[in-house]
Amino acid sequence: MGKKESLFLEKIRLEIQGEKTGTPHELAEKIGLSRRMTYYYINRLKKNGENIAYSRKKQTFLYVKSTEEVVH
Repeated sequence: MGKKESLFLEKIRLEIQGEKTGTPHELAEKIGLSRRMTYYYINRLKKNGENIAYSRKKQTFLYVKSTEEVVH
């Protein structure tokens, strides 16, 4: 994993931990990536075992206890 990739992953983690990502488009703008690349990195985090979901109600990505937990 490259230095740039590690930086983007860490930025995404911090935003998710604070539950302040905003919409996928807003998160992409915050971290300086396209929406598509933002999803690419989120999916990488998920493949590495991080349970991440998107709450439409809160308009943020967040960590959940299990991938089966439903977030509204």
